[in-house]
Amino acid sequence: MDVKCRTTELTNSKQHKTKKNKYHTLSLVTDYHPTTSYMPKDIAKHNKNVIAFIEVIPKKNAIIISADINAAIGARTKTSVDDEMEVDDTIQNLIGPFGNKHRNENGDLFCDIRRELDLGTAHSFVD
Repeated sequence: MDVKCRTTELTNSKQHKTKKNKYHTLSLVTDYHPTTSYMPKDIAKHNKNVIAFIEVIPKKNAIIISADINAAIGARTKTSVDDEMEVDDTIQNLIGPFGNKHRNENGDLFCDIRRELDLGTAHSFVD
C-alpha cells in the first residue's frame, strides 16, 4: 500500500515567511514468512517473491516493511569502526547492535533479502 505524505517547510527571510509543501510516498509492505517447518525450497520461493515484489516499488519511495519473519536475525557483532572495516559483510551496516545475538537458518535467509535490497532493521538500532 502506498501512502502519500505531505511535509511543510517553513522559511524565514527578512521580508516574509514562506511555506513550501513537499510530498513523499511511503510504501507500506506486510509479510508473513514461512516457519522453519516449511521445506527449504518453499522458503526460498517465498523469499524470491518478496524480493521481486519490493524491487518493483519505485526507488524514490520510502519503504516500511512490517513482517513476522519467523526467524532470529541476530545483532551487529562488530562494535568499532576498525572491526567493521575488516569485515566485508554489508549486513553489519544493516543491523543494529541491540537485540538477541542469536541467528538461525531462517535469519540467515532473511539477512540475504536485506543485503540484496539494502534494507535495515530499525528495531535493532534502539535499546
